[in-house]
Amino acid sequence: MTTIKTDPPVVAAHHLACLLGCSTNSLSRYVVAGLVPPPDARANGNAKLWKTSTIRRWRPDVAEAVAELVSRKPIPLNTTA
Repeated sequence: MTTIKTDPPVVAAHHLACLLGCSTNSLSRYVVAGLVPPPDARANGNAKLWKTSTIRRWRPDVAEAVAELVSRKPIPLNTTA
């Protein structure tokens, strides 16, 4: 297994849903159906969080993609339009 230095310690549901091309509601249904591993923790009420290691065991390709996604710099909103 390859570990990327920029791996986030946790993966939020919105990042995982974005990479899987689904909504967070669909992601929840995939978890219930056993297609996605259950979250490792919950924060701020009901926010679902996965450890990077959990995602890597399930789908190494998704773990690599999520590391790339969260390491990107935010794109500023152009408000001069």
